Amino acid sequence: MKISVIVPAYNCEKTLALCLKAVCHSVYNDFELIVVDDGCTDRTREIAKQYTNNIVVHPKRTNPFEARLSGANASNGDVFAFVDSDVVISPGTLENIGSYFSANKDIRALTGLLSKEHPSHRFFSQYKNLYMNHIFNQLPDRVTFLYGSIFALRKTLLKELDFKYEGAEDTALGQFLHRRGEPIAFLRNLQVLHLKEYGFLSWIRNDFRTSYLWARLFLKYGGWKQLKKGKAGFAHSPKTQIASIGLVFLTLVSLPVAIYVPAFFVLDLFPLSLWFLFNMAFFSFLKSEKGAFFATIGVVCTFIDHIVMGLGIVTGFFSALFLPLNS
Repeated sequence: MKISVIVPAYNCEKTLALCLKAVCHSVYNDFELIVVDDGCTDRTREIAKQYTNNIVVHPKRTNPFEARLSGANASNGDVFAFVDSDVVISPGTLENIGSYFSANKDIRALTGLLSKEHPSHRFFSQYKNLYMNHIFNQLPDRVTFLYGSIFALRKTLLKELDFKYEGAEDTALGQFLHRRGEPIAFLRNLQVLHLKEYGFLSWIRNDFRTSYLWARLFLKYGGWKQLKKGKAGFAHSPKTQIASIGLVFLTLVSLPVAIYVPAFFVLDLFPLSLWFLFNMAFFSFLKSEKGAFFATIGVVCTFIDHIVMGLGIVTGFFSALFLPLNS
């Protein structure tokens, strides 16, 4: 089958060449490469021309879903593989996608995850990447989301969809497919290298925004019903992650009581101990990958991160009261 690799791009001159070069070095030969210039104002189009003649140009910036759809409409493949412009695929990525679709005729959508490696030595880039890799590896073989860095759809599926962009389009599209009864395969061997770098503030902003959108989708697609089924949790969040966020807030709420009434210290110690237990596997993972010092800082960062996620979720829930969700 022919695979159309579609790369939506917006002012990504720092990473685009690495992304496109990796696609061109694929061992799978039957593919075409389409880059969508989504209103870029930098050298993105100039760089893209070095790797492909298939460039779709938007005069003004739209959004990732519209960019991907434009690329798909200009493609001739049987399968559309969507790759973000800050992602580097492996030589075997397209072969993995083609082989899986060939062997599983009933599957029309699949997604992958980030590899453990990150080229940046910045702490938050390393931490964020490892956290995502660990969380995703807890998920089952069938999921209810698509991961924007790398996912693929059969042409027959995309042509059927009447999906409207609503932010977090990869997760929303996955939930849209799940509601239609369309299974989404999660391939652990479909790992890509993420080039996005994080500092403290960008890490906080990213996780707040992601949690905010996650909460709105949770309400729209009845996430509480999905929590009852299997171990997947909701979308890309396993149940342990969701429980950990709740335990962090329970710890913070009980802290004033423990301060003023020492006898009730156990009230604070209990949820904190449970939180640590739920995340022990991740902390051990950090230690094995980066050492004890990195893991120790990672414990503190995870606690802060869960506070930020919780605030994003609460804000998302309240915003749904005033900003209606699309039907």
